[in-house]
Amino acid sequence: MAPESREEGAEPAKKRSEQVRIEQVRELADFLAVGTHRGGLRVILVYPAEAMNANTQNALLKNLEEPPSATVFLLVTTQPERLLATVRSRCLRFTLPFPPSEPVLRWLKEQGLEHPEAMLAGAGGAPLAALKAADTDADRLRFTGSLGSSGFDPIALAETVLRVPLWDLVGWLQRWSCDLLLARVAGRVRYNPNQEGLIVDTARHCDAADIAAYLRRLAQARALARHPLNAKLFVEDLLLGYQRLIRA
Repeated sequence: MAPESREEGAEPAKKRSEQVRIEQVRELADFLAVGTHRGGLRVILVYPAEAMNANTQNALLKNLEEPPSATVFLLVTTQPERLLATVRSRCLRFTLPFPPSEPVLRWLKEQGLEHPEAMLAGAGGAPLAALKAADTDADRLRFTGSLGSSGFDPIALAETVLRVPLWDLVGWLQRWSCDLLLARVAGRVRYNPNQEGLIVDTARHCDAADIAAYLRRLAQARALARHPLNAKLFVEDLLLGYQRLIRA
């Protein structure tokens, strides 16, 4: 089960849904009423599980509490904290490690990435996320380069990134700020190795506790990034907070 999309036809294509809808969960009833093939297992995949809102999760909860025989539910997520505690408590948790870097880098090169090491680092070691991020990497580099500029202007920068999905934008800020904290306390970076010198220099002007507080604020902001009341004010507020951080 995945966020629903519609194929192009006579009518204009509709925007891909970013949520697993409650109607999709309710439609499982018909599927669960049909016997399994040759007595095998019936597997229901919910991915990404964090795309379910609270109502959808509650609709799924009864099936998780009393699953039909020979039925397995797989909830796949990179953000388990966005699932309800009642949902998490009814699941067995399996943490999957990242694949080894050598075959991943080789695969990314085969996909046409020019700088796979940097892309993989920027994606936190997740190869599919690195491949997806390749389309917006030029925007990301311009944005993060501005974050370390001596003439940093939060209002002007906000104007230039309004076309970037807010979810991605907050993620860029989170990874940059994580690197600031790492540079401040450990003298190294993780996500932006190609900009390590700029990050280390910027981190010298920041207090580690202030960076940690800003990261907590970004975590809260990302939960709202898909549905902000005003996208421009949302971005300006985050960048003004960043300006206060580096000028403290």
